[in-house]
Order: sequence, then C-alpha cells, then structure tokens
Amino acid sequence: MYDNNNAISFNTLAYNDYIAARVLLNNGLEIQGATMASTAIEKYIKVVLAFHGKSKNVHLDKMADLVKLLNNCYFDVTTLMDKAFLEIIENVYKVRYIDKIPDSITFGFFLNQFLGELDYTVFLFENNIISGMTDATGNQIKTQYHRAVESKDNHLFQNNYILNGQSKVEYMTMEDTGFSVQITPLSEGQEMFIARSQKMKVPYNGQIQRVNLDISIIKTTGPNTS
Repeated sequence: MYDNNNAISFNTLAYNDYIAARVLLNNGLEIQGATMASTAIEKYIKVVLAFHGKSKNVHLDKMADLVKLLNNCYFDVTTLMDKAFLEIIENVYKVRYIDKIPDSITFGFFLNQFLGELDYTVFLFENNIISGMTDATGNQIKTQYHRAVESKDNHLFQNNYILNGQSKVEYMTMEDTGFSVQITPLSEGQEMFIARSQKMKVPYNGQIQRVNLDISIIKTTGPNTS
C-alpha cells in the first residue's frame, strides 16, 4: 500500500536538510555540511520506503537492513549511488551520535567532489526515483526541489554543476580543497583532529576521492590514485 502522506513529509524534510548541507559546505563548514548531507540522503531513501508502505525505522548504519527493505519494495537505489560517497555518509552518520561511538571515526573528501556527488544524488532522486508522487486527490506533486529550480533559488544553484550546465567531469576535476577529520572517543568527551589542504587539481574516474588524515601529502583511496 502506498503511503503518500509520509513520503511527502520525508521529501520535504530531505530537501530542507539538503539545502542546509549545501549552505554549510559552500561556507567551509565541512563536518556540519557532511552531517546534513547524510541526513538528507537517509530521508530521501525513506521517501522510497514510505511511498511503498515499508518500515522507515532504518538508518544508514544498518545498510544491510536498508538494502533488504529497498529490494522488497522497489529496488536497491544505493546501487545508483557513488560507492565512495555512500561509504563517507555512512561514516558521517555516526557523528550524529558521537557520544555512542565505540571506536575512532575517520572520513575525508574533496569539498567540490563531495558537494557535486550530493547534488547528483539528489537530482537522481528528485527526477527519477521519486518522481510522480501524487497527493490525496491524485494530482502530481511539485516538490520543493522543483519549485526551487523554477525560481532559480540561489541556495540550490550556487556551485551546482548540474543546474548550471557544467559537465560532471569538468566540475569533479577542477581545483579543489581536501578535508579530513578523525574523531576518537575518550573516557571524557572526544578528541578531534581536522586537516585541510591547499587547493589542488583532483583526479576523477567516475568515483569521488576519499582523503586520508595525512592531508599534508594528500594520499587518496579510490579508482585514480596512481
């Protein structure tokens, strides 16, 4: 049974988190922006689950359960997502509950690449995966995303390669700033180490680069590290 009301609610929440993530990332607040990006993508996945009447009490840290539910109601939409991007937001998810982490968390990315993949993923959800949602009377719903596209909202268009007509490869290989963080639980509180790089040309071969903590020499893991 389709559950349009909950799907619509999750879509609104997801879009608001996505815009918050864009504003934070575009203003150099990487941890906060990545955290909001994680919540946005989780909620977009929950739009799919809600629309198909499935349990929505699943989270990015239980990916196997999430994939099983998706396969049972639609298909595993995570297969359409950049694997490195998905792994980063899985790790970022844990930062939302930092008082409960048992071990150190490390994640890193190049800012424009991460933002570009976030934009691509939301574009994919809004225009393909969840397109065609209708209200109680059967009328197709124009989501906040599409209303913002029509009004050319600056929070959506700023540094958005898709909506600004830039090619993905061109955008992903432009000069970019690397960012990495390690958060370690201590007996009292947490220890956090953050590193950033100068701007540099970044490789891209269909998957965003993950940055390790030794950002002074920028070792990356991914498909184009030679």
